[in-house]
Formats: sequence, structure tokens, C-alpha cells
Amino acid sequence: MADTGTTRLHTSAISRRRVIRGVAWTTPAILVATASPPAAASTGGGTTPPVTGAAMVQNHVGGGSGWDGPPRNVTIQFGYHLKVPATWPAAIVIPTSWTISLRNAQGDIVGTASGVGALSQAGGVTARGVITVPARGSYRATYVVTASPVTVNGIVYQADDLVSAAAYQVVVSQLAW
Repeated sequence: MADTGTTRLHTSAISRRRVIRGVAWTTPAILVATASPPAAASTGGGTTPPVTGAAMVQNHVGGGSGWDGPPRNVTIQFGYHLKVPATWPAAIVIPTSWTISLRNAQGDIVGTASGVGALSQAGGVTARGVITVPARGSYRATYVVTASPVTVNGIVYQADDLVSAAAYQVVVSQLAW
């Protein structure tokens, strides 16, 4: 069975989150520079950078050909649940979207499946995608889960993306029963 660990996706490109993190580091300096009596008396209008964290955890991953129909249907299933960081509200509900990508031996994407789910302390999400393959062979599936930001009492919480650490291998030896 494939390694079912997870990692966070890191790239060198400038992302929305990196810009927000940069703002988070510079905001205190800007506030100190503008702390005049009129600014100090102001009570509204400011924004707080999102509170981020690794709140999503993979439960399991599995798959095979022929689970849902003929062997040419490759089914990939994985589960994930919420692990609320100590600084987050326990009752938070996080909307998520997931995408599974299936690649052939050459690394070309042959199909994708996607869906949505809502995470809370009460329950996790089981993502199940069925992708039809064009030929017999060895295929590798990977996934990514993206969380939408959630605002609770004026504070924005943003879970880090959950990305498969290793590809899940599926071999399709026949296309029909």
C-alpha cells in the first residue's frame, strides 16, 4: 500500500497567502508609525490578517479499478478530518473543495474528479472520485484539498491546503469484465 502521509504544498511563486503573510509582518510597523491621537481613538475599519494553520488531516487513501462499474473505472477514495488548532474556536465549520488527478505512466493527466465537503469537530469528509481510463496500464493518483476562509467573531481562519504526500498506484489489467 502506498504511503498515506501528507505534506503542505510549497512553491516559490507569490501566492495570495504569501502576500497576506507579508502584510501581517508589516502591519504592526505601519500601525506604530500612524499611532497619532486621532488614529488611536479610532475603533473600526481595520482588518486582521487570517489566522492560518494545519487544520486538515488525512484519514485514509485507497482505490482500485472496477469498484464502481467495469475495470476501466478507476475509483480513488480518501478521507480527511478536522484537527482544530488550540487557538481556533472548537465549533468552527470549514468548507472545503477537493480534486483528484489521475496520471498515466508518462505523467500525463488522464482524468480528474472533484467535489466539496464541510469539516467540523463532529465529522470528516470522505472524497470519492471515479475516473475512466483509456487503456490498460499503471496509473498514479494524487489529491489536493483547499479550505475556504471562515470568519468567527470578526477573525478570519484559513486552513492550510492538504496535499497527498505520495501518489497512490492503481494498475488496470483489463478494460471490461
